[in-house]
Amino acid sequence: MSRNFELLQQLGKGGDLFKSQKPSSEAAIQPAPPPAAVAAALPVQHEVKAPAEGHRSPSTLEAMAQAEELKLVHHLLGLPAAGHGNVFMFSGVDSNAGCTSICARSAPLLAEKSGASVCLVDANLGAPSLHALFGIENRMGLAEALRSQSRLRDLAQRLSQENLWLVPGGTWTVNDNGLLSSAQVSLAIEDLRQAFTHVIVCASSVSHNSDSLLIGQLVDGVFLVLEAEMTRPDAARKAKEHLEGAGARLLGVVLNNRKFHIPEPIYRRL
Repeated sequence: MSRNFELLQQLGKGGDLFKSQKPSSEAAIQPAPPPAAVAAALPVQHEVKAPAEGHRSPSTLEAMAQAEELKLVHHLLGLPAAGHGNVFMFSGVDSNAGCTSICARSAPLLAEKSGASVCLVDANLGAPSLHALFGIENRMGLAEALRSQSRLRDLAQRLSQENLWLVPGGTWTVNDNGLLSSAQVSLAIEDLRQAFTHVIVCASSVSHNSDSLLIGQLVDGVFLVLEAEMTRPDAARKAKEHLEGAGARLLGVVLNNRKFHIPEPIYRRL
């Protein structure tokens, strides 16, 4: 996937997708290089060819990537905590929107910049993959905690960064359908809130799994992930409406895999 994604905050350029929002300035978010433990497992990134005059160079894109991903992290750090720790959910409009890789890059940077404890949770129980990106086992995770009603913090595995943990998805079977309940999820989220300063929940597609709507009700805020040039505007609007109908707090929209088709001087004037 491309290195490019941007955050369209609630006060940002979301007017075309979400008519209730007022267009304003745009915050472009492009991820910095992932940590070594994650880099080998991430999908191959598109080659950035030598630009024509007026286009962004690879070094410019790299600098933008590092600077703009910091904006996302600073945005997370600036949000007020609800009680003890902050809990945020990232969910894609489509199943292939790149939500997993965005969470895998943002969580380590959040841990680095905040210096506080960060826990990444793989809540895509039907197709968990964060454990593979970080090179850990998926034997015990969120599914097992919900099934046994045990403390979720006890299944968090410390990663190479000493203040970064991951709760893998675990093993979810067809017999577990309906096991996920608001009471169980609420207890699990509250347990992590008590144990960690920041919690990032990587959920399944909000358009295809009602579990994400359930989780969205219980976290402090939701970031919706869109795939540039792939996610249909009507699908994005419906996802937003579903989240708001469930009582979730939509904090922003991440536009993933964005491509630059016009020269930088022209783009800056838009």
